Amino acid sequence: MSAISSRRIALMSLCAAIASLLAATTPAMAASYPVYTYSSYVTTMNGTSAYNAGCALGTKVSAGSRPADAFVILDFGFPIYQSSKWGTLLNTASYPFESTAAIATVVENFGHGWYECSPSGPYKVRVGIGENSANVVVGGVAHNYFTSGDGTAWAGLAVSVNSWFATNGYSSQVSAAGAADIENASGWASASSAEAWLDAFSNATSYAMYDFGSANGCSYANTYADNPCNSSWTTSDEWYVSWHGVAYPAPEDYNQTYSCANQGCSYGNVDRNSRQWEAISRYGYHHQSGAIRIEAVVTQHEACAQNGCSSGTNNTPAQGDGDMYNALNHDYAPSETGQSLDWTTDFEWGYTLS
Repeated sequence: MSAISSRRIALMSLCAAIASLLAATTPAMAASYPVYTYSSYVTTMNGTSAYNAGCALGTKVSAGSRPADAFVILDFGFPIYQSSKWGTLLNTASYPFESTAAIATVVENFGHGWYECSPSGPYKVRVGIGENSANVVVGGVAHNYFTSGDGTAWAGLAVSVNSWFATNGYSSQVSAAGAADIENASGWASASSAEAWLDAFSNATSYAMYDFGSANGCSYANTYADNPCNSSWTTSDEWYVSWHGVAYPAPEDYNQTYSCANQGCSYGNVDRNSRQWEAISRYGYHHQSGAIRIEAVVTQHEACAQNGCSSGTNNTPAQGDGDMYNALNHDYAPSETGQSLDWTTDFEWGYTLS
């Protein structure tokens, strides 16, 4: 996986008449953020639709409007064990059950479409096969299926899809990984369940797993302690599910509550979401094997435009990427957390924009 090339720091100006003043006070652009992809909350299991979405992305790669090294998450909803099969309840109005075998077919079609319509050569896409860690209600009772059994099944899903890519000659350019929207919130998996899920996934495969969740309630102050977060989680729990075993963090950066980076406004904005992950990374630096590496930044700007969302949570991909980069490279301890960011992806409902 190649890192994004070095980023340029440039001062912004609004008016030539006051350029000298603005040069001292206006936040700089944090980075020349990478060309982003769209990720999908999957709303149809139709194989042709998945193939066409992959093809549309591949075509845009050819045109240069999507990255040559791309990362996409396909989120299939709520984990469940039903009729002796692991799978998910798709996040649509009727919440249909979809088995891991059916999910594999959708991802395979998406990867096939990308391969057929993208350029040959050093072009790649990694597809994160996603689910969330939320409870589901069965018979009026809430159950959480985000457990070790589901983790093993989800790892098998990644293995199966990658085997299919290899058999069909696509694996030089197309790969699959696990992905999970792990949230520390009421009605979602406990820290112990989420950690057991990750342990099972990591024990079953060496393929990567991307945590594209949030760090709800975790400290965003200048800290590297093992602080409390929401729902009895702690900083160390967040570190574990995003950096232990085969896990990599691909955190949500939705927040639009901005402030200047600690080193000054000339380094640009940071927000609470990015500061939370900066603190988690610093915790790793001081108390574990080292700072975590943020593999991707996830936003929901398009999904908000489609269906609405909570106020102030609709960062654009440029904002999310820039805020996270500034937090890691220009905020409280850049010598500990400084890094480049490989990917940026923005969620949408369905396969609208690819």
